[in-house]
Amino acid sequence: MLGWAAAVLAAAVFLGALLWPNRKPEVSVLGFAAEVLSAEGSNVSEGSCSFASDLTCRRVTFTLLEGPDQGTITQEEWDVMPSAPEFSISDRVLLNRIPEARLRSPTEAQ
Repeated sequence: MLGWAAAVLAAAVFLGALLWPNRKPEVSVLGFAAEVLSAEGSNVSEGSCSFASDLTCRRVTFTLLEGPDQGTITQEEWDVMPSAPEFSISDRVLLNRIPEARLRSPTEAQ
């Protein structure tokens, strides 16, 4: 019985891994925005955080690759600490789209 359960679980994991890259995850059930868009990192820098000038932040500029704002540049920043994500130029990511949020240009975000 335990062998069958392990086989079914292994098959489910294999099918999930096989199908996952071909489609975007459904994230709205997790409480996130209902729409996610592909973006690509176009610049990575470190400097003072916009929310606290005494902290150092990693700022990543992303270019949206799809959706109504395709080609638009937006930025995200993280306080530099061991748990902060690492990005490189040309990394592909999925970003939440919040229609009522105003996109900021990189100069506004600094």
